[in-house]
Amino acid sequence: MEVIIGNAALLGIVVAIALLGVQAATRLWRSLGDDRPLLIGEVMSRRGMTPPAAAAAGYRAEIALAERICAACAAQERCRHWLAEGKATGYEEFCPNAGRFPLFERSKA
Repeated sequence: MEVIIGNAALLGIVVAIALLGVQAATRLWRSLGDDRPLLIGEVMSRRGMTPPAAAAAGYRAEIALAERICAACAAQERCRHWLAEGKATGYEEFCPNAGRFPLFERSKA
């Protein structure tokens, strides 16, 4: 009887771990399947720069990081709203990449 209870407990643990794995894989698949364009290019454009220009100026690794942050950003809806309003400032309040833009602005020179 104890063996059956032990096996049932072990089976429950294995099933729970498998479900967590499936949930994590589903989240990853959904994030990779998002075909929406990154908003960082539009935000940078408002500041007179582009990701390709910043990458060409030697900031390739920083742009790659900024793009990954943008893709996973929780403020995308707020960013879209900000972009739709046509503003050039104010993104600093919500954009996790805001501190990187002064570095990228050097690529304009």
